[in-house]
Amino acid sequence: MRILSELVRRSGLMLVGLLWSVVTSAQVNKAGTVHLGLSGSLGLHATTYVEKQYLGILGLVQESTTHDGAVSWTFPIDLQVGVAKVLSAGLYLEPGVYLDSSAAKSNAIFIAGLAPRFYLVNTDHFAWTLLLGGGIGTLQIEERYSGGNARTIYLSGGQLRIGTGVLVIFGRHVGLQAGLKYAYYDLPLRKSEYNGQEESLSNYDGHLTASGFHVDLGLAVRIGK
Repeated sequence: MRILSELVRRSGLMLVGLLWSVVTSAQVNKAGTVHLGLSGSLGLHATTYVEKQYLGILGLVQESTTHDGAVSWTFPIDLQVGVAKVLSAGLYLEPGVYLDSSAAKSNAIFIAGLAPRFYLVNTDHFAWTLLLGGGIGTLQIEERYSGGNARTIYLSGGQLRIGTGVLVIFGRHVGLQAGLKYAYYDLPLRKSEYNGQEESLSNYDGHLTASGFHVDLGLAVRIGK
């Protein structure tokens, strides 16, 4: 009986050790792991643009509000470094285009920020993540008129996002990633140009806010053991 109990005890210890080695080594993310993501992102946004004109020395203000919708198409570049098994930290850069309902203006958007990523599920080939992020956003809108005249406005400010995503790694290093995130943008008017000449904004103010969802799909590269 003593020999049998000893065999059972040793077998149990070996099983626990084996399971522990699998759990601790089979991870998409761990401390020191580097993740690079290259994706395409489609965004649908509800927008509000508030403009104010200050009239004369009496301090009168003429204000108008325009509610609209917009579509964005960006190309996120995401770099993450594993801090622990459940956490990685990094940054993202997103150049792209932005179209409102008129779809006749030439637009360019750029987004950048910091984004920690939490790993709710973290196995050897699959991870389910929660994303929090924030940073800056810039938007350039050019509108052309008859006679070859053009006005370009520049808006920039802050942006926040929260989302979830999955990573599927084929083999050890390369896979696919997909995500869904909600984003909010707060972009005051910074500069306006007419035919390349900067216009005074002393009597004019503009402010764009936008919120909506982004759907991402792209390539995931994992560097690490």
